[in-house]
Amino acid sequence: MRGAALVLAALLVLPLPAGAVTQELPVIYQSPRALGMGGADVAIGGEPTALFSNPAGLARMEPGWNTLPLLVTAGLSDRTRSFIDAADEALDEDTAEEQRSELAGVVRRFRGDNLHFAGNALPNASWRGRNWAVSVAWLESVTFNARTHQAFGDAGLISIDARRLRGPVAGVTHFSGPWAVGVSAKSLRMDRLRESYSVRELVEITEAGDSITDDANSGRATGFDVGVQYDLAPGYRWRPRLGAVVQNLGGMDFGDAGEIPRTVSLGLAIEPPAPRTARLRLAAEYFDIFREAGADTDHMKRIRVGAEWWPWDRRRHALALRAGVYQGAYTAGVDLRVRGLRLGLATYAEEQGAYAGQDRDRRYLLTVGLGL
Repeated sequence: MRGAALVLAALLVLPLPAGAVTQELPVIYQSPRALGMGGADVAIGGEPTALFSNPAGLARMEPGWNTLPLLVTAGLSDRTRSFIDAADEALDEDTAEEQRSELAGVVRRFRGDNLHFAGNALPNASWRGRNWAVSVAWLESVTFNARTHQAFGDAGLISIDARRLRGPVAGVTHFSGPWAVGVSAKSLRMDRLRESYSVRELVEITEAGDSITDDANSGRATGFDVGVQYDLAPGYRWRPRLGAVVQNLGGMDFGDAGEIPRTVSLGLAIEPPAPRTARLRLAAEYFDIFREAGADTDHMKRIRVGAEWWPWDRRRHALALRAGVYQGAYTAGVDLRVRGLRLGLATYAEEQGAYAGQDRDRRYLLTVGLGL
């Protein structure tokens, strides 16, 4: 399993925002629930993950205490599993020469394809009272992107763009009448790896028993999000709501490990009438309205539209179906909650290029949660 160990070694240190490998828009965390409905959550909330989308959304949580000591998400792209299997077989060859030859073939086979893996853990505890809501969480986030290049000769290159984020997150929200105003704070450490390796170098690193994690940079930063939600017509059956959020005020500078810029986003949500035991939500938003995230200026990469349908929704038993459009590609998701157990599946496509539709990377997410 030397090939898999080589890749997983990188995963254990660290996702990186846009760089030499991809042009993904840099974000800290996106909930699978939001991604299933096109990524739209600025005007919705209702879960502790609102800490990362719009802290004002904490006002929509269930009253009382809500604790999730286990909330884990794992994601994989279409091509990643195949690449890991092929690289593992190549590095299991008997001699270094055979390993280089086989791995060069793997590079040619997957040339230009983005390879992606992500894992997140977000244990949290929240409380909502009459006019206040509070949530605290610990984030562990690992994202790995890689892309193969033929370069000169048969050696080829593998560019790796990966990061690990970890640290505490907390938020508080005050709500009264049609208004909800929230603030969240994040104190995070980032370990980042962004390097290109030739096939020969990877073989030599493996044979020497070394790790590419030695090339990672580290840094720490503190960031704040400020958000609002406003009910446009309290009492109206469709419940229209506006949301706005400024994320990462002043930007989060992790030194040599990189930076996550400030972004400003706006959203709108409505809840059309549904049968008594069901619930329907529609939402749309524009992420990064001043285009501070990344070098591109494409609008479609920033438009998010989605729908959420709950055939039934009770405190201990619920089923949710979701669909939407994220960066110009479809999304879908399903969540099941049975007492304290939560299971979820979602799919979306992350744009790797400078505009929507240039280089989509289809991804799949599995979420497991355990609440008290």
